[in-house]
Amino acid sequence: MSRQRGQTSIELRKLIIKHTENGKSVREISETVKRSHSTVHDIIKRYKTNNQVENKPKKAHNKIFTEADERYLLRKVKVNPFLSAPKLAIIAENELGKKDSPSTIRNVLHKKNLTGRKARQKPFISKRNQKAIVDFHLKGTLLGVAVYFHLLKSESAASKIENG
Repeated sequence: MSRQRGQTSIELRKLIIKHTENGKSVREISETVKRSHSTVHDIIKRYKTNNQVENKPKKAHNKIFTEADERYLLRKVKVNPFLSAPKLAIIAENELGKKDSPSTIRNVLHKKNLTGRKARQKPFISKRNQKAIVDFHLKGTLLGVAVYFHLLKSESAASKIENG
């Protein structure tokens, strides 16, 4: 068995149909176009039944939410950015009458560039520790300023000795 090829081009399919209309057999056409006789037979069969050589367009799946429904969900999220997808699914079921999974709601929101709306929980720091942190930073800042002025004085003294 030979290796599988890609899709047969439209031009080649039209050539196969032309040879068929000229009265050639499936085997003769397959040797001419260098395709298997089953491929040639399938192309001829599709042409005779559907009268077309092109591929059939694929159907799109039915959308659950209309554009108006999606806008409604977006408004709900803009009013309360911390609504979760499961809560939005419940809202959609109660108010829009459309039952769907939270992942579909998330997909709708992602399509509109709304991702990760949950607030980050900040760590709890007691009042005592907050005061300790502020004191530490103030003390460090004051020490840093004192050391900086000390270095400035010593540098100016060193430059006076070098120049002097």
